[in-house]
Amino acid sequence: MQISEQNARIRKLEEELGKGDEGVADSPLEFYDGFLISDHEAALIKHGFQNQECMAHIKRYIINSIENEKGLTWNTMMKEWIKDAVTYWNDIHDGGKEAPEKAAE
Repeated sequence: MQISEQNARIRKLEEELGKGDEGVADSPLEFYDGFLISDHEAALIKHGFQNQECMAHIKRYIINSIENEKGLTWNTMMKEWIKDAVTYWNDIHDGGKEAPEKAAE
């Protein structure tokens, strides 16, 4: 499943259930024990076996850092690394056309 598809599913779930603790109460999320990808809302972090931040949020934070912290260099390198990592991940799940050496970079 592509990251954009996961993000769309999460947004739909949030719209249906609401946000905050009241959105989680009496929902399947209350008893979920798998991996949860979210925007790190406090009500969601309490649930799931492990939590992962949504890549769209991370990308947004890095772009904001690039625009507002001109003296830094790590943020531009991180943006490029994330782009390559997502491209590689998507490629592996789409049949693996990307060269195996790409993972070692």
